[in-house]
Amino acid sequence: MTDQGNNKGKKSGKRNNGSKRKRAQRRVNRQRWASFGIKVGSINIAGASYFKYYLLQCTHEFDILCLQETWLLGQPAGEIDIPGFRVLEQRRQKGRRGGIAIIVRNSLPILAYQGNEYAQFVHVGLPDGEKAVKKNVYLPPYESLRRRKIQEVDAKTAVQCILTATPAAKYVITCGDFNTRIADRAPTIADVTLKRRSLDPTVNNRATWMLQMCELTESHILNGNEHQEAAKITCRNGKGSSAVDYFWSQDGRHIINYDDYTLEGYTDHTLLHLTLPVAVQPPLPRGNDTAATATIGYRWDVGSTI
Repeated sequence: MTDQGNNKGKKSGKRNNGSKRKRAQRRVNRQRWASFGIKVGSINIAGASYFKYYLLQCTHEFDILCLQETWLLGQPAGEIDIPGFRVLEQRRQKGRRGGIAIIVRNSLPILAYQGNEYAQFVHVGLPDGEKAVKKNVYLPPYESLRRRKIQEVDAKTAVQCILTATPAAKYVITCGDFNTRIADRAPTIADVTLKRRSLDPTVNNRATWMLQMCELTESHILNGNEHQEAAKITCRNGKGSSAVDYFWSQDGRHIINYDDYTLEGYTDHTLLHLTLPVAVQPPLPRGNDTAATATIGYRWDVGSTI
């Protein structure tokens, strides 16, 4: 009888400690959202791994992170375990490499999801009761499609199906690696053209298509528009330097930031990120909750490249 009572007490204590950690983490999230908003990032990661994700998350504390070229192998897409987050991924059907993923913090409820190997979207609830749609795109270079005997029109159609299928929300954000160069061109949305400047002067044969997609989805290109600095180079490799990674938004006033350093040497692309403001009141202090520290570990051992 005594042993049973002690065991029950121990189990109860564990549950209580776990609840405290969860409450503490929720309060930490709420405090951060009240101060800084929801943080959203995008990068061509050139092979997803625990190590790269750990660097990104420790540096930026993303709430939603979009990855291109995860290079995870195997069909169908498997469960990837990252405590505190959900991973929504799509893998390449033919050939190696490719693959995309959206990683969403657990405290943001997922309302809808759809995806294919070229594009995906997630519809999430925000802590202030509003909603957001995040779209993630990876359109491979023309040469990659040709080698795998895939028609470019088919890949573009798959992207368009996702871009045009998204539900309404306060924030509708598109990001990704489009392998498209548009120089300083800009779409016209409802007779409004936000003039752009770019450090990449080149226009390739996908530019017209991309501008059409922006207009179809009523999205302004954030890179280099008149609300921010000139669009920076986002890819540097043996073939040269280019701006091929973008953020679009139905609200052209969002400011994007560039990070060339967090994954320097592990990918030839730049991390792009922005913050979505949310109307959240900071939590009031409550007893010992603030003393409970939520410790989160990360595992990405499926298809790790490190």
